[in-house]
Amino acid sequence: MLRILSWIMGLALIALVLFLFFGGQFFQKAGNALINAINGSAVHGLAQVVPSTAGNTSDIQVNLQGLSPVSRYDVTLDENTCGGTIVQDLGIVTTDTDGNVTATFTVPDVSQYAQQTLWVDVHQGTTSSTQSTACGQVQLNSSATSQVNLSNSTGSTNSSTSSSTNSNGVPSGVSNTGGDNSDSTPGHIGLPNSGVAPGGSNSYDNYTFPRKY
Repeated sequence: MLRILSWIMGLALIALVLFLFFGGQFFQKAGNALINAINGSAVHGLAQVVPSTAGNTSDIQVNLQGLSPVSRYDVTLDENTCGGTIVQDLGIVTTDTDGNVTATFTVPDVSQYAQQTLWVDVHQGTTSSTQSTACGQVQLNSSATSQVNLSNSTGSTNSSTSSSTNSNGVPSGVSNTGGDNSDSTPGHIGLPNSGVAPGGSNSYDNYTFPRKY
């Protein structure tokens, strides 16, 4: 019985490790693009990037509204800017009677272009040479995670810089000679320094020679 239980626990542990490893890769390669109208159109929609379980291809699921009814549009994946170099011609979509369309395209792994920005470009006609009517930048989860880590790193640096100043706003390790001149001896409450030297043997003593009025 103990042996069977040990086998089950071992298999469960292996499954958990595989899930965390491949699940993390799946999440990093997924993403989306919010598609907005350009050139005076009313097109809008969303494109989602879903990596395959094998990891060598990506499905781009496009959902568009505001197109002309029963019309054909070419959809491309552009590099660095909308209307830039075409990385992949995804294909042609045909709208329904309401001017809406939903389509899925399978392309090589999109994450291989992570060093560049990618744009989903919807063209007015059936070829990529026609005018763009809507565009949206692809945001992969791997890129978003990098930005969050960079932001946290910058915040930690700013916090470290702020903590290097004392309560008077003077950097640590620098004496405050122009601010609080009170006696800093612990437990002693001193008066402000008037700048006048203490009396010496030639100073007037009011107790020895009291003034007469």
